[in-house]
Amino acid sequence: MISEITSRELKEIMATYGRVLNEHREAIDSLNVFPVPDGDTGTNMALTVSSVLEHIDVHDPSDLAGLCQAISHGSLMGARGNSGVILSQILRGLCQSIEEQNSITTESLTKGWEIARNSAYKAVLEPREGTILTVLTDIASQAQECLHQGRDLIKLAQSCQAAAQESLERTPELLEVLAEAGVVDAGGAGLVLIWDAMLAVVSDHDLPAAPKISEGVGATQPQSGDQSHPAGQPQSGGQPHLGDQRYEVMFFLETQADDQIEGFRQKWAELGDSIVVVGGGGLWNCHIHTNHIGESIEAGIGVGRPHTIRITDLFEQVEHLESDMRQSLMAAVSGAQAGSSPIWRNPQADPEVKCAVVSVAVGEGIVRLLAELNVHSVVLGGQTMNPSTELLLEALEAAESNEVVLLPNNKNIIPVAQQAAQSCRKEVQVLPSTSIPEGIASMVVYDPTLTAMDNLKAMQAEVADLAVGQITEAVRETSVGGQKVGLGDFIGISGGKIVSVSQELVAAVCDLLAQIIAPEHELLMLFVGELAEQSATQKVLDWVAEHHKSVEVELHDGGQPLYHYYLSLL
Repeated sequence: MISEITSRELKEIMATYGRVLNEHREAIDSLNVFPVPDGDTGTNMALTVSSVLEHIDVHDPSDLAGLCQAISHGSLMGARGNSGVILSQILRGLCQSIEEQNSITTESLTKGWEIARNSAYKAVLEPREGTILTVLTDIASQAQECLHQGRDLIKLAQSCQAAAQESLERTPELLEVLAEAGVVDAGGAGLVLIWDAMLAVVSDHDLPAAPKISEGVGATQPQSGDQSHPAGQPQSGGQPHLGDQRYEVMFFLETQADDQIEGFRQKWAELGDSIVVVGGGGLWNCHIHTNHIGESIEAGIGVGRPHTIRITDLFEQVEHLESDMRQSLMAAVSGAQAGSSPIWRNPQADPEVKCAVVSVAVGEGIVRLLAELNVHSVVLGGQTMNPSTELLLEALEAAESNEVVLLPNNKNIIPVAQQAAQSCRKEVQVLPSTSIPEGIASMVVYDPTLTAMDNLKAMQAEVADLAVGQITEAVRETSVGGQKVGLGDFIGISGGKIVSVSQELVAAVCDLLAQIIAPEHELLMLFVGELAEQSATQKVLDWVAEHHKSVEVELHDGGQPLYHYYLSLL
């Protein structure tokens, strides 16, 4: 009869859990309902535990308190994605109880699972049953029952492992999308393995073999095609991505009468593009790309008093940014393979601001566009490269401003962003942006002179009515929301749902647009990924011109991997 687990055994349990998670990683990834090439559940859980192992490796295994602190800190800093954040809450809850009681017994484990359940539910904005949370609840209940029955640790572990497995198998009964896809919850599958790891260390329990993955599951290979002239890349002047307007002019404009602003906007429309004029009450923030610096400023003088004028040579800026960005993006690829990604700092951003902005993004054109909009730094990551809490925290701490707005730009990164914000010594506001187009649109109203909270409110208002979509290639067969998806199908996603499916890329894009373009929309921003061929992009443009003549199209060479197109409608 075993009444207590030693700290050395706890360290071995974590190492075993990390090993079995890695062995099952692809199988757990394949359980994800959405067939997109993203940072999937098994990968994120395995990377989270990998961070734990790095932190405990240097700790004396006989020091239980120090070991628990290392597990807690490692899981917090290494958490990636929703599943990683939840797992970190579970491990921290367990360690809190163990550290408080200075022992690993049925009592401390039972209390730990109760703390873990409460913490995990608080970490999720909209908890749903049929997920890892349900499995966690059933484990906590089973542990409580074993404690009342006076069972020893091995009996508790055996009972909880069985309860977790049974709970996992019931998840499709509780969540319709799981039943439709014919899978169990991925996060729950990863959680069950912690009991297998514990039993393997303290008894003669055999670790489960990783299920075989059906052929074709995993990231698809890039399509071949003519990439010599990426779609959307202007050919004029040899300067990529910027079009014909060389200068960026920005200033604050004080006016006596706000009704003069419309005439000012119309004058600017004759002088350039990328025009942003926002404000009210006599003070306006103005931005334009133009070849006519003097006339742009004179237009402001005609209606008020321009001040804090900034002029940037965009072509020269790109020349300076080009090599630095390419090196960072190359590092991102190698960094992703090692489970991390670097931080790119915008050398053109003004450090003397009240509020800075940190964004998550990848794709040379996307990063460049964010730089033009004065993002201070970019954590290079996103799909398949969900950044850790530690990486986001590093970027936040490195910002020279004491107030920061953080743009996760991916639903799966939002919980990690919130965790990083809570851990930061600065005032950090997280805009819950779920896509790159939302992050870019929010930067249009960014005002470096305002507080983080005021910027957050303005950004939220800017993206509130934004319609966004994305196109990628399915990495597995599944059925979601009544849509049958085959491996390699092109899928259009909007509002968190798959709204178009086709074996043809252009058909998938046009079907997506047909469903989300509304009569009030005037502008389509299309961000072209590295896999999209120029001929496909031209066909999409022709379709919009034919079916939605009043919608203007703004094309950007985003260069993002895996996703052929991002798009937004205003």
